[in-house]
Amino acid sequence: MIYQEKFDLNTTSAEYFSQQIDILIIGLRDDRSRDERCNHVRNSLKQFKGSIFYLGTNETAESFEYEVKDENNSLLDKQNGLTLIPGLKKFLANQSISTSSVCIDITCLSQPILFLLVKIFLSEIKPKRLFASYTEPKKYLKVNKVLTDDEEFELYDGIVGCNYSVPGFSKINRNDNEMLVAPFGFERQRLISIYENVEPKGGLIPILGFPSFVPGWDLTALYMNYKVLSDAESEQKIKLCDASCPFGIYELLKLINSIYSQDFRLLLAPLGTRPHALGMAIFATKYKDCHLIYDFPIEKNFRSEKVLKSSMYHLSGFID
Repeated sequence: MIYQEKFDLNTTSAEYFSQQIDILIIGLRDDRSRDERCNHVRNSLKQFKGSIFYLGTNETAESFEYEVKDENNSLLDKQNGLTLIPGLKKFLANQSISTSSVCIDITCLSQPILFLLVKIFLSEIKPKRLFASYTEPKKYLKVNKVLTDDEEFELYDGIVGCNYSVPGFSKINRNDNEMLVAPFGFERQRLISIYENVEPKGGLIPILGFPSFVPGWDLTALYMNYKVLSDAESEQKIKLCDASCPFGIYELLKLINSIYSQDFRLLLAPLGTRPHALGMAIFATKYKDCHLIYDFPIEKNFRSEKVLKSSMYHLSGFID
């Protein structure tokens, strides 16, 4: 049984987690020094005395670069120009992972790196304890309506495209008995594109983040994706799952899998929140008959404003 250990990161709990974590993993982004959400967990853990790994990749998740810093932000190691596979695994193999408590801050971490880290930490290079953290935004930058009516928020510069080979997971051999399971967010083009690319014979099961981070965001997501939900005849199949909870979506996927796996192979498309992406990566690692697919969006810098709150997730129970 997996306990759903989710905690608010506040003044009291930050002191505790500062003493529990040896390695903190953060996304290596150009805007990280100026993005409040990227630094919120690190700045909250004021008594943290471990190492910080900043990990980054390119738009197609082929390259790999990293920086290692100490608790005083002094640079200990840095390298770029590596290949994500096997570069990330080789980097982690040279660290003291097995004797360390590791926390992955998924807030600004590239999702392909998140997928690969989950696979490695749960089944290959196993930490003593595993945590994850996420900082919710208070608001996203809205699109200038003079320029476009296609999207509500300015979240991406573009989309590389649907790929059936996600870092760390085996490439899929397509068949006719597939069902698409997809949490969805504000961007209508992402769900439309991946649904049209897959053309799942078993249809689409959409997952709506509810409760959402901010009241009303769930309604915006529904409005933005109504056409594809209608075209796929999936309005009555919508499932609800707390937008901030990886455990909730893991349990929901278990239920969906138990109902449909005899007839269809599930293709999991993490298009929603990062906590949902985390839960889907964990599920795909544990249930190897289900497969992750991804569209590799190119995220905008400074796409959110202000911090709503941060959460910590204890994931050690998922380690094999």
